[in-house]
Amino acid sequence: MDKLNLHVTLPTLESVLYKNTLAFTTDLAIITGNTYKKEGSNGRERPGDYYTSSFAHGYYTRGCAPYDKKEYEHAEFDHHVWGISSLGRMTCYNKMSLATGIRLQMFVDRETLQKLLPYSMKKDEETFEVQLGAYPQFSLDYEEKKKVINSMGAIKKTGREYHFYEPYHTSEIRTYPEYQLEDTRFIKVPNGLDTSELVVLSTSALTRYGSLEYLKVEPVTWTLEKNKYGDGILTSKHVLLAGVPYDSDKLNENFYSTDMAQFLSTYMEKEMFASEAIKEKAYVKK
Repeated sequence: MDKLNLHVTLPTLESVLYKNTLAFTTDLAIITGNTYKKEGSNGRERPGDYYTSSFAHGYYTRGCAPYDKKEYEHAEFDHHVWGISSLGRMTCYNKMSLATGIRLQMFVDRETLQKLLPYSMKKDEETFEVQLGAYPQFSLDYEEKKKVINSMGAIKKTGREYHFYEPYHTSEIRTYPEYQLEDTRFIKVPNGLDTSELVVLSTSALTRYGSLEYLKVEPVTWTLEKNKYGDGILTSKHVLLAGVPYDSDKLNENFYSTDMAQFLSTYMEKEMFASEAIKEKAYVKK
């Protein structure tokens, strides 16, 4: 498959408010602090909170009810961001809420859409599912982890790296090298969640503060929605990461100049769509 021209952003509120609203959280997102629904769900189907690119301008925090007074329009506490909660509800988040996760979206032109369709699985008349790019997502299962631990001498670095913040540390971005054992690619991530609670990962394994977790680098699954103009929107099925500050400037209302947008373009986009990730069959599946 040819290399595609892909650029990630966050979903607009309108694009996820009434359709494709819930997004399941990954183990990486959980380890980096994502708020998610624990009760009544398990494995890979636990919905998580996530940001959108839509500013909640003119709203206050308690329920985001609108102010009707002009003097409040530019108050510092008034500048928040819309998102979707793990219950699927439209919710207002503070720009420095590190527990709110990242769900990605991409707009694709007609030409790109036509390239993707042969690799996609049809869900309904206008909706498809496609796997594109790769990112650390879920923990190795018991047998995979056992094999990795017993084969340390055969593990090699691939040369790829991933970057994200340590939980609760907005000033420090750490580098996580990618490793490979046979066909399995993974990263090693220490659990930095400052909590006394045991956290259950998708494999039902328990993790606590200080535990070293092995997260598999896997194809990213996207919902592809065609529109009447022949182009479309790709929205990630999962909340992929948390712990990234949206913006330190409370009065900024331009998404593309936010800290979040800079993080997406500097790290997440490049790492997810490394040139090899498009070329390798394992990363673009039918």
